[in-house]
Amino acid sequence: MGVLIIMLFLIVIVPVSNALHEAGHMAAAAAVHSDRFNMIIGSGRPLWQLDFGRLTITVHRMFFIGASAEQTRESPFTPLEKTWISLCGPLLNVFASLIGLMALNWISLPLIEWFILYNMWLGIMNLIPLKIKQRQSDGYIIAANLFKKQFQ
Repeated sequence: MGVLIIMLFLIVIVPVSNALHEAGHMAAAAAVHSDRFNMIIGSGRPLWQLDFGRLTITVHRMFFIGASAEQTRESPFTPLEKTWISLCGPLLNVFASLIGLMALNWISLPLIEWFILYNMWLGIMNLIPLKIKQRQSDGYIIAANLFKKQFQ
């Protein structure tokens, strides 16, 4: 049973939660009139890619390792818009955790508990301001835009 839960965690919960996180960023970007959205799930060689007009979704072979979203528009995003876009990914993970908690009232499954814990972890960890080489966490982008002088 334990191996099955771990496999389901890696194959279902992690990629779905990562996609939810990136969808939060894209929803915020849509609210501020982004022209184009790219969602990348996983790492390694691409498995498949779907194009839906302004949205492109690419899933890579190691779909359980990371995700990213890119939003573009002709005019640059303002610092407030960048902050909002960065905040909405973690917020959607926390919201997903709360929905999972409500689901536990009806169905008690270890998979739902893992979903709650992973989404809460993903939401909180992404709010920690970290910069490693060129990669910036959502928390770093938020802090950099709110406290511009300290991050220059």
